[in-house]
Amino acid sequence: MKRSIIVLLLVVIVSGSGLAACWFFYKDQWSGESVITSDTGEEERVSVKRLYAPIVNITTEIDTITDSDLIRIFSEETDREAVLPSEYSSEIRDMLELTAGNIIELPTSEVIPYIISNPNAISLLPAEHVDFRVKTLSVNGIYIWDKNADYINYPFLFESNQPIENARKYLTFTPASINEITAVGEIILSRGVAERIIKYKDVLYPFRKITDMIKTGDYTIATLEAPLTKDCVYDGDTMVFCGDDSYIEGLPFAGIDLVSMAANHIKDYGDAGIEETIGLLDERNIAHVGAGMNSAQARNAVITEINGVKYGYLGYNAVVPNTYAATENSAGSAWANIDEMTEDITTLRPNVDMLIVMAHWGVEYTNQPSEHQKEIAHVAIESGADLIIGDHPHWVQGVEFYNGKFILYGIGNFVFDQMWSQETREGIILKLYTYGKTLKALKFIPTVIDDYAQPRPATKEESISIMNRIWEASVFTSE
Repeated sequence: MKRSIIVLLLVVIVSGSGLAACWFFYKDQWSGESVITSDTGEEERVSVKRLYAPIVNITTEIDTITDSDLIRIFSEETDREAVLPSEYSSEIRDMLELTAGNIIELPTSEVIPYIISNPNAISLLPAEHVDFRVKTLSVNGIYIWDKNADYINYPFLFESNQPIENARKYLTFTPASINEITAVGEIILSRGVAERIIKYKDVLYPFRKITDMIKTGDYTIATLEAPLTKDCVYDGDTMVFCGDDSYIEGLPFAGIDLVSMAANHIKDYGDAGIEETIGLLDERNIAHVGAGMNSAQARNAVITEINGVKYGYLGYNAVVPNTYAATENSAGSAWANIDEMTEDITTLRPNVDMLIVMAHWGVEYTNQPSEHQKEIAHVAIESGADLIIGDHPHWVQGVEFYNGKFILYGIGNFVFDQMWSQETREGIILKLYTYGKTLKALKFIPTVIDDYAQPRPATKEESISIMNRIWEASVFTSE
């Protein structure tokens, strides 16, 4: 039977008049054929499958593994600690055909905390138990959180015939429930970037080497650092930033769906510059948060729905001059006032499934987040935020697991002209994979800026260096 990869259903149990069926199938144009149906006999049994994911510490350099290498780790004594969830140990041993091996068994609830605390550990965990605090490895190049993955050839699917009551324990897994959110760092279409656009007569030049990597997901977000206006005049030495209004075309070309305008240069061309920038974004259906024509508009949230999941976005600036903050009667950015931010998050929380805060904050040219950054992030999460993505330091900064939520303190530069140091040329493309309403996985893709304007994927050596600087400034907890 011809199979393709859009929907993967592990268990559907249909009851009525004593009949039960279990389905595990892939669907493109569903033909009505089932791959697996119930057995008949005295005790009715059904055939079921469970999807397993190999997980390692998030700081581990490897991103992929072969099925044979993983089986070898679990079969032999290696430099990795092999960990199995005790509730699923017999299934995994059968699936891998393990007869021996130096294996640690832990309750399922203790596996992820153990992986967080032990960088050399590796485990196989049912997909429903995986979360973002560990790294999910690709297997033979197949990444289970990619909704277009080749699930048919994924090797770690446990299959067995089970009594109907047992089969009810096998959860349905549907790739269509996976959403991929992409976040990139600061974009400034001014000064050196503008010089390159003018030189090459190409408003798309800054994005040409990276677009394919950030358009693959369902939604892409970024920070727009400075206004775009028809009155902008190029100045290579200025600290008052603007970009020509024609430069807006780079954003839809790159697939950017939302920008935070909560930045310390967004009011460099006054109220008029903010108004014109908002108009340009609105014309291209690019959503925006973090700035507006008054404080109410600046604090407004954006809600977008993807495959039935509602994502809410807010943006705040904590970098001087605070005279650029919006007021009741003047345009500007949403200031990261703790009380106002808490009110905004509390108000938004009941209306969304995942709440993302984009924060412009911190001390420039350091990978260590400041105490003020930590205060803002912690209060935001305690108020109901699920995820914090920060920028402004112009360097990548550490991450933190806080109250079971994720903070990236500094995502780094994306399109910028700061070629004067390696650190200011670096940034991260952050891929967020959610399954339903749960953040399941993170993928960090380091980038490096060339020619004062153009980010590209980092080399392997550059990537290791960039990620090490993130990890050395990070705080991981297993709570």
